[in-house]
Amino acid sequence: MRRRRNYGRRHSGRRTSIWTGNFLKMIAVIAMMADHIAVAVLEQGMLEACAGDAVIFQQFMASEEGRTFYMIDRGLRAFGRVSFPIICFLLTQGFFYSRNRKNYVVRLVLAALISEPFFDIAIFGSWFYIQYQNVLFTYAAALLVLMGMEQYRRQPMVQILCILAGCGVTWLIQSDFWVIGILLPVIFYWFRNEPLFMAIGGGILSAVDSAYFYGSAVLAYIPILLYNGKRGNWHIKYFFYVFYPLQFLLLYLVRLWLTHGQWFAGFLEKSIR
Repeated sequence: MRRRRNYGRRHSGRRTSIWTGNFLKMIAVIAMMADHIAVAVLEQGMLEACAGDAVIFQQFMASEEGRTFYMIDRGLRAFGRVSFPIICFLLTQGFFYSRNRKNYVVRLVLAALISEPFFDIAIFGSWFYIQYQNVLFTYAAALLVLMGMEQYRRQPMVQILCILAGCGVTWLIQSDFWVIGILLPVIFYWFRNEPLFMAIGGGILSAVDSAYFYGSAVLAYIPILLYNGKRGNWHIKYFFYVFYPLQFLLLYLVRLWLTHGQWFAGFLEKSIR
């Protein structure tokens, strides 16, 4: 498949040389890891320490230690919101320049299937949790929507049907970020040559999505707007596919170590004396 010259944005100049796709990807990975530390280690660890007792959990949250714990958790999760818009942007860029889009979708689906047990055990404490799926399923659905929009780019009504179908699929399987994970790549697709409108449209959607975390996802548009259109020199094309499931396994093991080592239980006992 030939690359389309009018897709994406190219910049030159020493001031923006650092903001490659690889650099943006590393920002997204670090932010994502912060979010998952908060959910998989701190939140799940403390819930296990409280043994599901709402009264004990409320007593903990009312203590000075609990308030500190809450602020750390919220800070990590607010920073973590930066990850999603960046990954959606890079996903759309990858769509523009991929030589084989079908293989791109297949890689995402396979990675999603491999990652699902690790996602479930880290986030929900079970190796099989059918009620909610990891975000890679959403990314795969988004790519299929973009492929449909590209195929029918002269038929707006069919494009809208593709978007609605993607939203329906992600809602049906309850994959992470579901509808937002379809609409955001669509905005990046529509306004690929209009960075200001892309930032405004995407920023509004991201602010609404992250409203519970102070709208922090809008900060993602700083590196997005500084993107120089280049991949970068790091050879990390498949890094994310490996890192995504392994980080869940690692965080689960860290939580087990802290829980069995009585760290959470001791912290809880100290805080509600």
